[in-house]
Amino acid sequence: MLRDEINQLKTEPRDLRKFGLSVGGVLVLLGLWFLYRHKAHYPYFLWPGVVLVAFGLALPRSLKQNPSKPKSPAEYERQF
Repeated sequence: MLRDEINQLKTEPRDLRKFGLSVGGVLVLLGLWFLYRHKAHYPYFLWPGVVLVAFGLALPRSLKQNPSKPKSPAEYERQF
């Protein structure tokens, strides 16, 4: 159910870029606001936002989850 919805998400580079820029931009704005207000928790918003914006601009495909199917415990045992 939830997995089906996740599989239907758009993962084109343009969509990933929009995600990185929008979510990262909001986090950067929050981080800057907290920095301006002299709150100690500003780095928890600012730096993840900077990373998302940077990856959204430079490497949008890196924001995509690993498309491989998760392995079952039996498949892990067969490897060894």
